[in-house]
Amino acid sequence: MREYTSDELIIIGRCHALQSERERLLSEIKINQSAMSGISLGYSDEPERLLGLLEEQINLVSAFREIEPDCQAASEAYREVVSGEVKDNG
Repeated sequence: MREYTSDELIIIGRCHALQSERERLLSEIKINQSAMSGISLGYSDEPERLLGLLEEQINLVSAFREIEPDCQAASEAYREVVSGEVKDNG
């Protein structure tokens, strides 16, 4: 196993952190979708809760859209680091 530089370890750590946040957001989005579906199908006696869930869903999707480009860039950098193809900026 090769040793990584501190810069490479930062890249790896950032990628893992962004992936975790991405997965958390996707999970919350799915949970909200299930709750909204249940309410709209009449499985709850709190139809006014639907509006709150819809607003929360909009915020979650917005956060996901904000993080996705960073996540993709971090994933590409991660692949370069672990494959040993890090580009020399000099």
